[in-house]
Order: sequence, then C-alpha cells, then structure tokens
Amino acid sequence: MSREADIERRMALLAQDDGGRLIKFVSPSFRGMPDRLLLHPAYAQATFVEVKRPGGVVSPIQQQTHRLLRELGCDIHTLDDVDEFAKLIADLRRESE
Repeated sequence: MSREADIERRMALLAQDDGGRLIKFVSPSFRGMPDRLLLHPAYAQATFVEVKRPGGVVSPIQQQTHRLLRELGCDIHTLDDVDEFAKLIADLRRESE
C-alpha cells in the first residue's frame, strides 16, 4: 500500500470513529477534483480533502480546480498527515457548535 493510500485509509477510519465518512470522490469528467469528500452530520457541510503523501504537492490542474471550487464557496483542505486531519475534524466540530 502506498504512503498516500495508507494516510487516506487512516483518515477514513478517524472520520468514521467520529461518526462521519471520508468517501473517495471520483469525477472522471472534471479533472483536478480533490480525492475525498468529508461528510458528517455535526459539521453541517461537505468538505473536500486532497490527500498527499508527506511533502507531496498539488498539481497545476488541481490548483486550478481547487481555486474554482473555492470561488464557488466550497471548503477544501490539502493534507499530508493524519494529525492534521484530526485537527480539521476538531475545528469543524468546534465551528458547528
């Protein structure tokens, strides 16, 4: 299993342990979409998550797509560490209270 896949798996388990889901998101007709979609009833929003291996970078097409999604009001986070993801979950939970 690749390092990025391992990080994605651990993040998905963390989301599930918190009562949410971090689902694989695939959009064949829209290049550059983030890897995952974080869903949780307590957050009252869907959050895109781009998972990278440690030190990995967002490609130019991903940068362009992420910029467009942000302009459309979407929440996107690029993470390469499970601890960063745990902090994101805690922040989203705190914001929803």
